[in-house]
Amino acid sequence: MVKKIIALSLIGLLSSTYAVEKTQCGMTDERVLSYDLPIGRMLKKKNSSGGCTGTLISKSCIVSAGHCNEHANVIEFNTEASVGGKIVHPGLESIYFKSSIIDYQNVGAGYDWMVFRVHPNQITGEYAGDVQGTYEFSFQKPVAPLDLVITGYGRDKESDTNLAQQVGHGELIATSRTRIEHNVDTQGGNSGAVIVAKESNKIIGIHTHGGCSAYGGNNTSNKGTMLAGQKKFQEAIKNCLLMDEYY
Repeated sequence: MVKKIIALSLIGLLSSTYAVEKTQCGMTDERVLSYDLPIGRMLKKKNSSGGCTGTLISKSCIVSAGHCNEHANVIEFNTEASVGGKIVHPGLESIYFKSSIIDYQNVGAGYDWMVFRVHPNQITGEYAGDVQGTYEFSFQKPVAPLDLVITGYGRDKESDTNLAQQVGHGELIATSRTRIEHNVDTQGGNSGAVIVAKESNKIIGIHTHGGCSAYGGNNTSNKGTMLAGQKKFQEAIKNCLLMDEYY
């Protein structure tokens, strides 16, 4: 009985970080290694083994998922392929530390987002967005059919791509008032990755939850927060951008 309780506890700890986004849409994992500069790996601390995904939208502003709040302490860019399944951390000139959280929400799919700022780099003194570049975003509601791209730091059975940056492609399945559903392959660690409309290359949402099944059936979509439907999310972005103008 004691062993069973310990096992269940460990499962609970792992699921708090990774389980909600552990879903692959279809039998084949179509994610491939990528090097998209504005998209970083979020960590609890500098030498952590993995966490979530965040994306630069200005010189210091980053968007991610609200349930990734505990992983917003450190974000690293210019990442390489993993070695033996373990991530390779970049040099200090590519690592940034949280300055402040502007706002976040974490109450389920469609209500799960975060906006935070990072300090200038401790070595170079430069802001992350000025070095890595940024993504633009759209407050316009997306309409299917629409091709989507999601780039993030998800788990993988392949050692060189496990928790390294990977990109996946898919389609918009449906939207509601605040939620977006898609069929892009994701795994644990992809939480917080931006959902990008392929044609415009603009952010339309944040990936947050699973839902797909590798075996098909009725479970055909993963889920996220739609930028167009979340007024609080929009206000947090605007406030962060305004802070960038003055600080």
